[in-house]
Amino acid sequence: MDTKDALAGDPSLWSEEEYILSLARIEMLQDKLNKLRTAPGDFIHSTTKTAETPEELYQGISTTFNAFKDGVGDFLTTQSSPEIKKIYEHAEACIKADPDLDPARSKTVDQYGWVDKAKERGLLNNKEEEKDEGGPLLSNEEMSQAMANLVQKYPWVKASWMVEQRMAEISFHAVTIRLRFKVTVENRNSKAWYTVSVSSVPPKHGTDAFLAGINSSFSQRPSPVNDLPTLLEMIISYQTVRSAKCTICNKVLDDKLNWPDLRCLGPVSSPAAERVYLPYHKSCFAGAQA
Repeated sequence: MDTKDALAGDPSLWSEEEYILSLARIEMLQDKLNKLRTAPGDFIHSTTKTAETPEELYQGISTTFNAFKDGVGDFLTTQSSPEIKKIYEHAEACIKADPDLDPARSKTVDQYGWVDKAKERGLLNNKEEEKDEGGPLLSNEEMSQAMANLVQKYPWVKASWMVEQRMAEISFHAVTIRLRFKVTVENRNSKAWYTVSVSSVPPKHGTDAFLAGINSSFSQRPSPVNDLPTLLEMIISYQTVRSAKCTICNKVLDDKLNWPDLRCLGPVSSPAAERVYLPYHKSCFAGAQA
């Protein structure tokens, strides 16, 4: 049976690929919800933009509102789809059959990264594939200028664009460690896809788990950031990774002595404020999403 259609069958016979596909669909549903959380800030910005005429102001507000309405509709449609309902039913049946699978008693799995795994195995249908788009593909001149703009905005950052490798290198001090981010750009159907990796310069003993946490956050980030300015701001937010307190628990280290290495866009505090990336422990963020 084709994996893409197998979820309609007996849940007890699900294969590894069927579980990966289910987790990928739940991840995409979560991404839709994450995007809706920025709507209040987007609406505030649309009401405070400088407009030359009342009509122009109305058009900006109307466009933002309609985008939010479409997003809500898309989320509700996906949530009530037969594919998602089958997943809910399967989870409920499994928990009833085996109480040890209850979320309160079982181990957690990664919240993100399943879409990529499903793509690698060709499990997503064409409609689902089309919804995950890359960002605009920039020229070498535009990438070089982006690095120059980043250094101008944050003088404590070193940034360069390497033409032959199609890779940007960005480094800065984060308290007692210097972080180096490598951003590789891949051209997929004339769209840009960015892969981020981080290391310490020079390599520092005892930082492997810490760096792995940051790399995991980029590889599994919600709503893959394929817009360069947004991605760069996410990278810059790690300058405080060893000093910032988690937005949820208000602590630097969690119970397992992990740093708040997850970053998510926060709401705007006022009409004139810039939206910033807020720090979270993965455990705190996962608990809040449950």
